[in-house]
Amino acid sequence: MTNPNFLLQTQRVVCAIFIFFALKSVALSQWQVVFSDNFNRPNGPLVLPWIPMQDTLFIVSQQVYARPARYGSMMHYSQLDSAQSVQLTVDFDFASDSDGRFQFFIFGSFVQGRGSGYIAKISRTDVSLWTVAPESLLHTSSYSFSTNQTYTAILTNDASSDSVYILIKNSQGISVLSIGKSSPRRYFYIPAVGIENSTAATKFLDNVVFKRAGTTDVIREPSPHLPSSFVLYQNYPNPFNPNTVIRFRLPTSAYVTLEVFNLLGQNVATLTQSQLSTGDYRIEWTPTLLPSGAYLYRLQTETFSETKKLNLVK
Repeated sequence: MTNPNFLLQTQRVVCAIFIFFALKSVALSQWQVVFSDNFNRPNGPLVLPWIPMQDTLFIVSQQVYARPARYGSMMHYSQLDSAQSVQLTVDFDFASDSDGRFQFFIFGSFVQGRGSGYIAKISRTDVSLWTVAPESLLHTSSYSFSTNQTYTAILTNDASSDSVYILIKNSQGISVLSIGKSSPRRYFYIPAVGIENSTAATKFLDNVVFKRAGTTDVIREPSPHLPSSFVLYQNYPNPFNPNTVIRFRLPTSAYVTLEVFNLLGQNVATLTQSQLSTGDYRIEWTPTLLPSGAYLYRLQTETFSETKKLNLVK
């Protein structure tokens, strides 16, 4: 005759094993906007938190303008926003300038007077990646830029893969060039953008966005039944401070994007962009850099999209 206590202990072990595998956590990148500027304000010199160098950069027609034959850079300092993964996005165009160039920077902490970071140098015919202090070439690639359209440069240091890369998109949002290189992990806190002109023509910068990345845990929750439909639940608690939990349900394996937007439609956080299997999931979000206010969060797959509102109160 089977011992009832033995059966009970066996059931407990099986249950514990099920919970262990069902509640597995996946660490994923969580991008948050540290600083952004679209320069939609009256013409004039840049002001804090931007720091113009050599008095060359001004706002003209809601863009940043560089005077001819000058070099200028501008930075946003925030040591409190240090991170191992950072991303700088900038719109640029060459107008009629044939031999000028752009330089976009992400700077890191300084050790014994030497900085650590990266520079993306873009001319009309090539794009190259460089280290900062000492300045050393990592990689270069040829590309012929058109003079009659705006491009977007996305410079990223990814700590999860110990790499740095630059992605170029054209005015239609299509990727036209991507180069990358393995690199040691570093901490960053200063984004900067610069223009160097050597002719009488001028160039413009616009829509500067600096993001940092931490990690967030996407946790699969136990469920007695497989989900039959997509569901995005209301976050809880709501309103919240300092964190909240967002739950969602997937009836099939899907590439999932969960993003948070402000009421102007600007992305302020990407909580996950990943391939997930069927099941119920939850993400805990702690928006340490965002001000109080109402935000929208959106779950999107290839066949499903739903948006809900949440309220952050500090």
